[in-house]
Amino acid sequence: MNPEILKLTPAIFWKHFARISEIPRCSKNEAAILAFLKEQFQAWGLEWRQDAAGNLCARKPPTAGFEASPAVVLQGHVDMVCEQDTGRGHDFSCEPLTLIRDGSWVRADRTTLGADNGVAVAYMLALLEDKSCRHGPLECLFTVDEETGLSGALGLDPSLVTGRILINLDSDLPGEFITGCAGGSTTSAEWNAQTDAVLEPGWKLFKVFFHGWRGGHSGVLIHEPRGNPLVSAGAFLREMVNSAASWRLFALKGGDKHNAIPREAVLGIALAPKDGEQLRSASKKILQILERELGEHAQNVQIEVLPWEGPVPTRWLTPSSSIQAASLLSALPHGVHALSQQWPGLVETSNNLAVVKLKDEVLHLVTSQRSSVASQGAELSRKIRTILEKAGASVKQADGYPAWTPAKFSRLRDLCAELWPQVAGTPASVTVIHAGLECGILGDKLPGMDMISFGPLIEEAHTPHERLGIDSVGLVWKFLTKLLEALK
Repeated sequence: MNPEILKLTPAIFWKHFARISEIPRCSKNEAAILAFLKEQFQAWGLEWRQDAAGNLCARKPPTAGFEASPAVVLQGHVDMVCEQDTGRGHDFSCEPLTLIRDGSWVRADRTTLGADNGVAVAYMLALLEDKSCRHGPLECLFTVDEETGLSGALGLDPSLVTGRILINLDSDLPGEFITGCAGGSTTSAEWNAQTDAVLEPGWKLFKVFFHGWRGGHSGVLIHEPRGNPLVSAGAFLREMVNSAASWRLFALKGGDKHNAIPREAVLGIALAPKDGEQLRSASKKILQILERELGEHAQNVQIEVLPWEGPVPTRWLTPSSSIQAASLLSALPHGVHALSQQWPGLVETSNNLAVVKLKDEVLHLVTSQRSSVASQGAELSRKIRTILEKAGASVKQADGYPAWTPAKFSRLRDLCAELWPQVAGTPASVTVIHAGLECGILGDKLPGMDMISFGPLIEEAHTPHERLGIDSVGLVWKFLTKLLEALK
């Protein structure tokens, strides 16, 4: 544990944040963090329950004078997106995160930090332990598996909580109070490639490595001109199709999480000797396009053509199947599909081309659709399904999760807007976001719930560049404790 982190304030928050950073908590690998939480609840003499989905709820009695106050539910998820830089070699299943203070920020050593949503876990632990805060009855709800499909919230036993005021601590900009979010679903597919074991004599094997893309949270950053290496790989293959070169595909991989914009991609291409410069020509052309399209976001982008150094394949996509794979990849959309008519500047509907992997002659694809308008999200999913099925792929579409529609009247929202300027000295911003939050599901399961979402400053979530603003942690803690005191 980095002692520099423990010197930060509020100390009670950073103590807990540092501690949970030592515990593995990738999505679907949450047993250790749940066991730790139970130990803490028991040590503090708190009542707690766990439902069949794995969600935990710990209750803290009201402080003196607040016995008649309504119960408040604080909520966040225990899992994190686990991403790392190429070559880092971090084992998320057993190794602790290495926390680093970097000026006014805390980050991890070339991995995701887990501030999304470790800050919620740390804030709730701090509130459960702290004896100086004044508040009514507290119910701290720790949900599981948010990042891979919100399955914890979807499986929540409604009897786990009794309060009808909910503070979700899964937002990333201080002073911004979220009252609504997009819904979402995933569309995955498998496409059977045609292969053979025959490669013409003299052909050479190449690795085309797409790297330097910034990636990021597909709900928060999809509108930025960050590009997607899978899109560029599709454009690259389209250049090969349009050339006179003789080539065959034997490897294709990029992306890892449905809710993270990919940062890297790899193509394995066998090429006839006469066409040795064709790969570099296609690389140069795609890079020129990216410079125009992405501007400053393209400054670290690279497409390297390298000799293939992995195991020599024994089968290759046939020429026709290579062309079909190129056509399929380049046909799939990525990015903003429509802007909101109700909230100027907000993305209404989008698609993330998230994961593509060629394995055992099957091309696996995962895309993630989000929309604040259910009919628009469904229409985009239908279009993607049509593209995939026309290419001969088998398609699966998950049920997804609902959008969170802003309430017409909300005492909690009004109180946040009133108190924030008193604490921070700056105006509050009440808005909706394109990212998915568990609030939409929780609102369906818990009718009458008055909900808000806010949090400290987090940048580059779902990437190894994720970082947490130190000063914002204390500011949000001060606001949170004042808000709980005001909810009488």
